[in-house]
Amino acid sequence: MKKTCVIAAYFGSLPYYFPLWKESAQSNPEIDWLIFTDKEKSREDKNIKYVNCSLKDISELASKKLNEKIDLKKP
Repeated sequence: MKKTCVIAAYFGSLPYYFPLWKESAQSNPEIDWLIFTDKEKSREDKNIKYVNCSLKDISELASKKLNEKIDLKKP
């Protein structure tokens, strides 16, 4: 069985509906979620992995991978 991984970035305050989104995401085990965020998460969820990082970290990673200066000012 093939699995899908959705990679997303979310910076700033999580929206009010985040608990509903999380419940929906967890009820779809065939999809793994990789979320880059500046909000700390102390635990892993079933199929949701959080990567704690800053916007600066993302800029540096993109610069390295693309071999070009990337300087994100806002998400």
